[in-house]
Amino acid sequence: MKFFRGVLWAVCFLNGMAHADDFILSYWCGPPAGENLDQRYAEIAECNFNYAMMACGGGPKNREILDACQKHGLKYILYDARIMAFAPENPAFKTNLDAVIFDYAKHPALGGYYIADEPGMGAFPQLGGINQYLLVKDPKRLPFINLLPNHAPEWALTVPYEKHVEKYLETVKPRLVCFDHYGLMIDDTVRPIFFENLEIIRRQSLKHDAPFGFIFQITPHGPYRDPSESDLRWQ
Repeated sequence: MKFFRGVLWAVCFLNGMAHADDFILSYWCGPPAGENLDQRYAEIAECNFNYAMMACGGGPKNREILDACQKHGLKYILYDARIMAFAPENPAFKTNLDAVIFDYAKHPALGGYYIADEPGMGAFPQLGGINQYLLVKDPKRLPFINLLPNHAPEWALTVPYEKHVEKYLETVKPRLVCFDHYGLMIDDTVRPIFFENLEIIRRQSLKHDAPFGFIFQITPHGPYRDPSESDLRWQ
């Protein structure tokens, strides 16, 4: 399916979600919002995904996407630019998020709210405020944030990687700890710190009693190769 950006994520949800026993299978990202939504979301369901990720480049047709997902038995993690519009100390913070929730929360296909991808540590206080507010106001839906991998540059992490993850968990208190790591290179090498990344996430997830999800490589993109079946099993 041409719109997938080469990665897939999977996670077991914790109790308290709308579908507590789901093993979540989704992708990053797409399809573009301008395409034939009914046909594309039918294809997504046929591929045995059960959650649809936000449309690439944003989600100007969230209502139409939610309707298509409902028709094909999918849940949708939507993007709305208003979610990150205000910091918690801003007087408009609560009313702004209330408006987002009001617009979507009654739709049965809503699975969650996309908040951020690969944020730096400086964003953690705002992400924490948004995450906690959404969990209180719409507790059955997932506020989705995805963490940087351990091979990200030091300026992006600002602290050693495990401290970065620990600070995130302490500040944001996410329902789900999700991260990405693409380790299969086009020259047939493998990133040597792939499993170290997994172990750090596992250790911190256990420490903070939070399940984790993993975005991994399923198609070629950039410096990353087209994974073989054995590559997929290795991941």
